[in-house]
Amino acid sequence: MILDSNQDGIPVLAVVGYSGSGKTTLVVKLVEALTQRGYRIGTIKHAHAFSVEREGKDTWRHRKAGADVSIASTQGEVVIVRKVSPNIQPEEIVRSYVTGVDLVLVEGYKRSKIPKIEVHRHEVGEELFCQGNESLIAVASDTELSVEVPRFHLDDDQGIADFIEQKFLNSKSRASGQNV
Repeated sequence: MILDSNQDGIPVLAVVGYSGSGKTTLVVKLVEALTQRGYRIGTIKHAHAFSVEREGKDTWRHRKAGADVSIASTQGEVVIVRKVSPNIQPEEIVRSYVTGVDLVLVEGYKRSKIPKIEVHRHEVGEELFCQGNESLIAVASDTELSVEVPRFHLDDDQGIADFIEQKFLNSKSRASGQNV
């Protein structure tokens, strides 16, 4: 399997699953586990309707006036609001906007071609989205499943982090973002 990465070599991995399956919880646990190991992690959340701008605020007014890009800057944080294609893919987002990290974890984008870990919770859905899809590299589930990829328990964030480290980060030096 070819691991997706942008032109700067940042690997991109999606965590997918049904609504309520625990995608966000797993992403948070993986960010914590991997940053504790010294890696710098970026995240992308696929949201269907979301805006950081509030009506009447300055950046909202800039955008209403026609700005294609509006940036709000504070001490220590920058928020960029940019018009993009409604079909923008995570690889393009990483290529255009992400630097200085060792890995980008994407929550959602189940139809993208990037490698995926599917989160499965028995009471949420019986079937896997990605069963038989070549981009599926692992499953995190609360129940036994017959799958052809590694299966981890939902609570095994350290085991999943080990798997990610081995597959995506073994050639990265920790906390430097430089290739070894």
